[in-house]
Amino acid sequence: MKLSAAKIHSIEQRAVIKNFWLQNKSVKKALLALSSSYTQNHMEKTTVQYWQKKFQNGHITIVDDPRTGTPIIPGLGQRILQILNEIPIATAQYMAEQTSHDKETMKNRLINELHYTKVSRKQVSYALSAEQKQKRVQMAEALYGDFVNESWNIYSNLATIDESWMYFEDPIMTQWIPAGTARPQAARTTISTKKIMFSAVLIGTEFWLLDFKTEKEQLIQHSLQKKFFLQYKMI
Repeated sequence: MKLSAAKIHSIEQRAVIKNFWLQNKSVKKALLALSSSYTQNHMEKTTVQYWQKKFQNGHITIVDDPRTGTPIIPGLGQRILQILNEIPIATAQYMAEQTSHDKETMKNRLINELHYTKVSRKQVSYALSAEQKQKRVQMAEALYGDFVNESWNIYSNLATIDESWMYFEDPIMTQWIPAGTARPQAARTTISTKKIMFSAVLIGTEFWLLDFKTEKEQLIQHSLQKKFFLQYKMI
């Protein structure tokens, strides 16, 4: 076994400490000898005391005890494969919750025992049909009409607006697969994906949160709902 220079340096100092312990000499004398022989990076007093105590308790070697390694958990690998068979997009966090182990244990088993790797799912291109494009135009016109026709004339006072689609289910775009296999495919989010559009509008001294709700294959008229979210003074 090849040892690093730092490990050899540490073992040499332990040998000095053991020699002083065998001669029944104090920690202070052992520390003085170390500081004289190793002017840089020598052990501190607490470390010298630690090793002398180990020798007194029957630990006669100057090298570290062998590590036990990763603990064996019977059946864990098979349980992980079962979860992935039922839910291919299961995350390490989900597996940890299902097996009552921590997330890092799941990742360790996936990589080192099962030889799995985490990849991004390949998104499949999707093109809107003419009908879907027309429906988007209709929804935009309905939203525009609600802004213009409001009795309190929100459109004329409009300062700035930002909007974003919020999906009912956050699509998982990563997946654990056996190393060397092809990436799985995932459908792109489309206009038919269940979602809601959130619009944030700043009007004068007020901030409004608006949501524009749609349903698949059906345009809902008058779907703009105004909700007072926050009011503050402009500086």
